[in-house]
Amino acid sequence: MQKKILLILLFFFSLTAYSQTNTSFSGKVIDTSNNEPLIGAFVTTLDGGKGAATDIDGNFVINSLNGSQFEIKCSYIGYKDKIIKINLEELNDDLIIKMSPDGVVLDHVEVVARKISRSEASVVALQKKSSTIISGISRQQMSSAGASNAASALKKVTGVNVQEGKYVYVRGLSDRYGKTLLNGAIIPSLDPERNTVQMDLFPGNILENILVFKTFSPKLPGDFAGGLVDIKTIDFPDNFTLGFSIKAGYSPQSSLRPDFLTFEGGKLDFLGVPDRTYNI
Repeated sequence: MQKKILLILLFFFSLTAYSQTNTSFSGKVIDTSNNEPLIGAFVTTLDGGKGAATDIDGNFVINSLNGSQFEIKCSYIGYKDKIIKINLEELNDDLIIKMSPDGVVLDHVEVVARKISRSEASVVALQKKSSTIISGISRQQMSSAGASNAASALKKVTGVNVQEGKYVYVRGLSDRYGKTLLNGAIIPSLDPERNTVQMDLFPGNILENILVFKTFSPKLPGDFAGGLVDIKTIDFPDNFTLGFSIKAGYSPQSSLRPDFLTFEGGKLDFLGVPDRTYNI
C-alpha cells in the first residue's frame, strides 16, 4: 500500500516538475498607431533562443520555455525593435505587443526622368491617350524608312501629301490651311507666297518625332483648318555620344560581274591629261 502511494506522489511530482520546466505563452503584435496586426513580426527570447513569427492576424505562440521569467525581443521591418520583460505567473491574458514605426524623414526626394518619345511604341501610346485625331512618325520609324529629312518622313504619315518635295498638304487641303510648329512654337514660312514651311529644311538626324494633328484642341493654335504639323527635335545628350552608320548597296546587273564592260583609263587621268590610251 505504501509503495502505491509513493508511486502516485512521484507521478504528480514529475508532472509538476515538467510543467514548471516546459512552459509556453501566446500573444499578438499590433501597430501602436492604428492597432492593425503586423504579419510576419518575429518574437524571440533573449536567453533561450526560442522564437516564433506572427500569423496573418498578428498572433504568435512560443513553446518549450524554461522558467517563468525572461525577456523577449520583437522585431519587424520598418518598426523599432522592442524588448519586454515578462513573468508568466503574472500574465493572465495573451501578451499584446505594440510597435512604433521607425521611419526616416528626408528633406525632399527629387526624381528626374526623361520621357522617351523616339520609339514607335511611344507614338502609338500618344495616339491612344489623345482626345484628338493624331498621326505621326517616330525617330525609330524614320530610321527604318531611310528618311533623310522631315519631308521624306511625312510621306509615310497617313493623310499627308508632300508636294514638290517640301510642301505639306493634310487631308487634301492646300498649304494655306496648314500650320507648322517646332517644339511647340509657331514657325513662319520662308516663302512669302505660301503658308506652310519647307519641310526639307529639317534633317532627319535631329528629329525626335513628327506629329500631325487633324482636329482642333484648346491647347493648339486656332488658325489652321487642314492640319497642324508639330516637329519635335532631339534633346541635347547628357553625356558625350558618338554614333556612325554604314550603308552598302548591291546591283546584280553590275556588281561582282567579271563580264561587265570597263575601261582602265590612262596613267595621267588624275592630272586631267590624256595619253595614248585614248587614241582611236
